[in-house]
Amino acid sequence: MPILDSEVYTVSELIVTMDKMPSTIAEAEVGQVDHDEAHHDSVIEAQEDETKDQEGGTKDREDKTDSVINIVQDPIDSLYESVRMLKQGGEGRVKILRRRSTRQLAISKSSWRRRGADNEVNILQLVHKHPQIVDFHDLFESTGAGSESHLVLGYCQGGDLDDLRDRFKRHHMQMPEPLIWHFYGQLAEAMHWLHDSCDVVHRDLKPGNVLVVAGPEDGSYPGLKVADFGFACVGEQPAEESHVGTPMWWGPEERPGTKAQDMWAVGAIVHWLVLRTLPVDAAAAEVSRDASRGARRRAAVEAPRVVRSICNDETVQKYVGDREGVEKPTAYSRELDGWMRRALEADPGSRITAKELCGEFLKRAKEVVARDAKDLPDWVMPDAPLDDWGSDNSPEGFAHW
Repeated sequence: MPILDSEVYTVSELIVTMDKMPSTIAEAEVGQVDHDEAHHDSVIEAQEDETKDQEGGTKDREDKTDSVINIVQDPIDSLYESVRMLKQGGEGRVKILRRRSTRQLAISKSSWRRRGADNEVNILQLVHKHPQIVDFHDLFESTGAGSESHLVLGYCQGGDLDDLRDRFKRHHMQMPEPLIWHFYGQLAEAMHWLHDSCDVVHRDLKPGNVLVVAGPEDGSYPGLKVADFGFACVGEQPAEESHVGTPMWWGPEERPGTKAQDMWAVGAIVHWLVLRTLPVDAAAAEVSRDASRGARRRAAVEAPRVVRSICNDETVQKYVGDREGVEKPTAYSRELDGWMRRALEADPGSRITAKELCGEFLKRAKEVVARDAKDLPDWVMPDAPLDDWGSDNSPEGFAHW
């Protein structure tokens, strides 16, 4: 498999990240401390090289199944037209684009070139051929004085899980249990592919790194795509805690960077989707606003992990009813609570693996969705999110680069 020139961008440096509305100081100061370093809208299917035709014009190309992520030397405006500027600053600019040949929307992030950032591109070459993993369009590179690179990414209509969860909060609606089963199953499939087919550990799994796309059919539930492989590695490489990922999404083990750590993050995402709080003692993780980055990370690492019951009426009322204004929220099933806890085992050796989840659990999740799923409101997957994107005041706006 070809390895690209090392002077390219990682998706974690280039992916657009959406502005968030954290519900606690601990989440704002600690849980999202690395939000500026990563992510959003992430990355679509590799394509063939664009070649010049005999008249010297640019010839458009079709998608193919080759796993090589392409670097295009032609100007970006030869293939894409600009729709809207989302953000412009010293680090670069982010735009919504439309591909000239297909009229499909995409996102571009343009930045100055930097070295030593090819890890994510190489990881994506290994993992991107899966429906629950983000896709790439193109990487354009200009040369000469003031050279820039332009990463073109797939346009994800639903934003990320942070944005989706915020929409439920703003509409004072409880996230339905079949949707939780569905998302849990999609995360299990993504991790099974990464861990068991590719031997890749993500090492920074959290809602801001999981994108939401429309379902395959009208009326079907949205799909998920895992994004941002800037911290990912091949094989288990436990790292120093100060160097990898977002501490509030780590398990209680001292050294993150394992497949078991990824599975804790999956369980933590389920816990957060239901209760909009992490399985962490937020009070213990809270620090002053002027605390150093290192102090915030240490507080997050040292805070006790607390797994709350999602099948308890009082707990659901406290976190969903009282905090989010949902009228008469209902507790989730003991069965779902049990499966969530399997991923949140304190002992990494006892924690369920992705392969195990994709057995009995995945079969059960599909049964629950087929039996109990109901139509979701239109705002879950808005038809035209362009009006909201790009606003620093909107939870769906792009604000961090």
